[in-house]
Amino acid sequence: MPHNANRDAHHTALNRWTSATVRAARSALPPGADIPAYGSPQWLALPFGPVKLAALVIAAETWRRETDPVQIAARLRDELAATQWAQDQRDAEDWAAIQQSVRALRRLPTPAQVAERRQAATRPDGRPADHPGGPVDYWTGRPLTNHDTESEAA
Repeated sequence: MPHNANRDAHHTALNRWTSATVRAARSALPPGADIPAYGSPQWLALPFGPVKLAALVIAAETWRRETDPVQIAARLRDELAATQWAQDQRDAEDWAAIQQSVRALRRLPTPAQVAERRQAATRPDGRPADHPGGPVDYWTGRPLTNHDTESEAA
């Protein structure tokens, strides 16, 4: 018999015996009463018998399941899956913020589009619509050339 089959058969027999022991103890209790927890003051006050034994069996079975390598591995898998899910949620939120920023950047004109717009904004006389800076003629608003500024200075 493979190891897992032996283990499963062992646990099945153990579960049957545990269930039978607890059922027998519950049938010995008054209606509405339950088996006290192992080590509690109520358990200590019990005389030795099926109810006290059932509390021991419940405590032992709980300990066995908590320390069972298969159960430990299952709990670790669950914890890792929950941790991974939480990390995936944080990553999704981070990526959503990055995507929103990229979308906002896409709405800005590219350098080529800016150059195109500037070219389209040139006046019919070939001069850019924006003043490039420097002195201008008071009456016409046209930029003064070096020649114009030298003649005014003289």
